[in-house]
Amino acid sequence: MNFKNLKKSTYIIFSIILLVFLVSLVYWIIKFPGTRKTFIFPGISTEENFIESRYIPRNAEAKMKKYYIEEFLLGPLNELSKPVFPKGTKLSACFLRKSILYLEFSPEILNVKSDSFDYKSSFDILERNIKKNFPKVKSVEFYINGSEGSLE
Repeated sequence: MNFKNLKKSTYIIFSIILLVFLVSLVYWIIKFPGTRKTFIFPGISTEENFIESRYIPRNAEAKMKKYYIEEFLLGPLNELSKPVFPKGTKLSACFLRKSILYLEFSPEILNVKSDSFDYKSSFDILERNIKKNFPKVKSVEFYINGSEGSLE
């Protein structure tokens, strides 16, 4: 009779542990932080690039691209990296059509205090980051305040 009670209590304990595991697994799947994406930022004083990983919320693919670019515009977390765009730059519009990603930035992107700021390298770095993280994007077109043009 003792053996029967021991067997019954072992079964109950095992069932409780299994139930707790299943509940925590379901909770983890639902509340997963998102999709991990990489960000490449140039170094301040060196030619090397710094790679950061961040989680982007799981959403439709179009929203993930928008979240990714907005996160990129916030700049690097590492103090050895330099921001790619001026502070305050916002993404006004973002959509993908026929493997071309169209990005429109707010006019704050033009608020640069230094003449040595290189827009071409900034857009090249952003395009390289996008293509690395979203393989379906074949090219990226940039617009500022609704018009496409050269920044020279």
